[in-house]
Amino acid sequence: RGRCSPRLRPDSVPSWVKADQPLVWALFFLAVAISVIVALLGSRAPVPPAPLAVVRPEFGAPGGSFQTPCLATPLRGRARELRRLRAAVTRRGGRAGRLVVITGVGGMGKTSLAARAAEAARAAGRRVFWVRWRSGEQLSGRFLEIAAALGLPQPRIGAAQLAGASLPDLVWDQLGRVRGWVIVVDNLDQPSAACPGGDALGEYRGWIRPGGAGLLVVTSRDRRPDTWGPQAQLMELASLDLDAAVAVLGELAPRGGGQDAAAELAERLGRLPLALHAAAAAVASPTSRYPSFVEYSAALAERTASLLPARPDVDDADTARRLVGYTWELSLEQLAQEGHPIARPLLRLLALLADAPIPRTLITAELFTDTVRADAALDSAVVVNATVLDAAVAGLHCYGLLDTPDPDPTHGVPAVVLPPVVHDAIRDMPAATAPAPQPWPADPS
Repeated sequence: RGRCSPRLRPDSVPSWVKADQPLVWALFFLAVAISVIVALLGSRAPVPPAPLAVVRPEFGAPGGSFQTPCLATPLRGRARELRRLRAAVTRRGGRAGRLVVITGVGGMGKTSLAARAAEAARAAGRRVFWVRWRSGEQLSGRFLEIAAALGLPQPRIGAAQLAGASLPDLVWDQLGRVRGWVIVVDNLDQPSAACPGGDALGEYRGWIRPGGAGLLVVTSRDRRPDTWGPQAQLMELASLDLDAAVAVLGELAPRGGGQDAAAELAERLGRLPLALHAAAAAVASPTSRYPSFVEYSAALAERTASLLPARPDVDDADTARRLVGYTWELSLEQLAQEGHPIARPLLRLLALLADAPIPRTLITAELFTDTVRADAALDSAVVVNATVLDAAVAGLHCYGLLDTPDPDPTHGVPAVVLPPVVHDAIRDMPAATAPAPQPWPADPS
């Protein structure tokens, strides 16, 4: 009855309320029930968001193989270095966070030595991850995959990427928690590209550092100690000693001649392992133009007499590159004589593409024809098809001019690989004997 509570006049109440009071109470209780339900739903704890997805960097197809490359020939003349590496990769306990850098000019067998050490590590029960250098983005992706394989949760990787945190720090923190791993980074000839922030590699803030609880092995043509920092153990490879070089030739070409002839050829090749293997493969071929060490040495001397000394010092990178180039030049001539006229232009074409393993499906007759259309050394009557291409690839592999690594059984595809030194050697080949592939034809329209 107070002044703030005006009385409800009977004529202001709707007639349906007075006529059907049970319905009014039912609607009232329904409204109250709906309000209670809405309140209860609003008070529930929020549903946790889905885990952060991993934002992968651009590093190529996922699931690439970490498999160590297979070596078809024994490793000669590197017994001391191999013992050091085997001791490092099989040692339990001791000083953790080791970084070993195998250095030397192209063709010294750095990859072969690292592969033998990786085989020893796997036989000792270590987890081995082989990474072939291609680019900084690819390297970061491979290290993230390694860390994930060693137990780093992918949501943490995704969260760090989205937050802009240091991915190398995150990965190496995980590598410090897990023992028994060996990582090999092969052919890292541009060390500065392995540092995402532009820091010097020797500051150990990028992907290459002497941290973790395992062993990191790097192969590189960069032989400067200041590049790798104070904690890196450098293992520089020189040319083989004469006995080892003669053993390589005798083992791969047992009918090539005696010890003296092998020694003369080995000296002319600077006892460079890659050149020795290429020469031995050419001498051992059943259809060889140079079936003996003496004949091969004379043919090589004709090419290099005005450019290189009789006993070249292959510690010089330019000399080593030229030796490899002229050795392969003789092999390419022999392949042409054996019925593979496209071997030379095909090798030069592959050198344009071989920044990474090249899928065999990419090497097509169309690609070859369009790119090498003006090669003056190729007879226009030569028909190039899949069979001819496969035969040329097989011939190049037989002479050691390219590798055909075993594909990963789950995700890999057949591919061919050119060692880095082949790019330099092909680049230095005289244009008269090794015409370069032509640019893509312009659109006639």
